[in-house]
Amino acid sequence: MKPRLTFLALIGMALLASACSPATEAPLLGVTPGASLAPAASGAAVATDTPLPPPAPTDTPAPPPTVALPEGAILLPTLPRPGTDVPPSTPVQLFPAGALQATLTALPPATPDVAIYSAVYQSFEHGAMIYVAEFREIWVLVEAPGRRGGPYYRFADNFHDGDTEGIANLPVPPGLLQPHRGFGRIWREQPGLRQTLGWANNYELPFSARLAHLRAGAFDALGGFNASAGLWMMTLHDNSIAYFSEATNTWGIASNQ
Repeated sequence: MKPRLTFLALIGMALLASACSPATEAPLLGVTPGASLAPAASGAAVATDTPLPPPAPTDTPAPPPTVALPEGAILLPTLPRPGTDVPPSTPVQLFPAGALQATLTALPPATPDVAIYSAVYQSFEHGAMIYVAEFREIWVLVEAPGRRGGPYYRFADNFHDGDTEGIANLPVPPGLLQPHRGFGRIWREQPGLRQTLGWANNYELPFSARLAHLRAGAFDALGGFNASAGLWMMTLHDNSIAYFSEATNTWGIASNQ
């Protein structure tokens, strides 16, 4: 009887100890770090010990080489290769419509237009007179002391046939002449001209004058050309070249004549 009680007491103590001890958790399924989950047949994820493969390398283009440009260099744009389609570009309008053509029309010619005119030359003590038939003008050339050049004047030729050609019985110094017709009228009627030029010292001499005009001027803010006083060039009876400045109203002979 005593051994049976002892056995039952041991069983009770064992049951009491198991009831008081903490419950032991079920062991977790170990997952290796870096492992991927492979789908199972039932759709549940199970751990695998196979690591993920590294990503495949890609071809990265090397950067273009850096070229050091000298100071002040200008980098021009790259032109398209032959045969490639170039997109049309929008033209840039620099001038208003018609302004460029008007500007080009107003520009002076690159070289002067030379024309031949019928002319008459008469020399005086202190200058000369030239009649240009096509202009119906008389050009008076006054010579400054000591040189062949000086002021010049242009007058309209208002002489007509039947007008007084000269002053009768006017005492003329020996070897000199009184100018007649158009030259005489200018010589007599313009104040001070008779004293400035003196008497004619030769007869009238017809000749063919080559005459050219060079225009001068400046461009305005809109690109228009504003003509101003220019320069005349004339071959005289002795083939010398005379220059006439409209800006200063002076004339002279080319230095190499």
